[in-house]
Amino acid sequence: MAINTGNTKFRMVNVDQLTEPTFQDELTDDIKPSRLNISEINSLISSGKSTDAILNILQNAPINSKDQQTKDTVFKLMMRLLSQFKSNQNIDEFLSTMDQDKIDLLMKYIYRGFEQPQEISCATLLTWHEKVLLKICYIH
Repeated sequence: MAINTGNTKFRMVNVDQLTEPTFQDELTDDIKPSRLNISEINSLISSGKSTDAILNILQNAPINSKDQQTKDTVFKLMMRLLSQFKSNQNIDEFLSTMDQDKIDLLMKYIYRGFEQPQEISCATLLTWHEKVLLKICYIH
């Protein structure tokens, strides 16, 4: 059993003076607003420029957006675009043009696709996952 020392000086510290009175989100300073234009993405898709549409999504992704509907719409567009690639060689060629940040973001979309597989077949996602993983291992 602990010995009661009777020392109560620790109770004299006002904790409210030591902490900030309000919460400040640290990410708000570094956030750049998303310039993603859904209609532009749809026009790229309809004109057959799938690679340009994917790059546009990855470059202007609504990562820190609080609008869940926009995130879901972009996710569905990305899954639709990933399913349009038919050849493994096309995937390899496409990935060779991308930098590390875009590849990481693409992998996040692939993992979310595994989590919600109704939009795209898992076989297609597994193919993309395999190719992206090989690209990541090749970069490092």
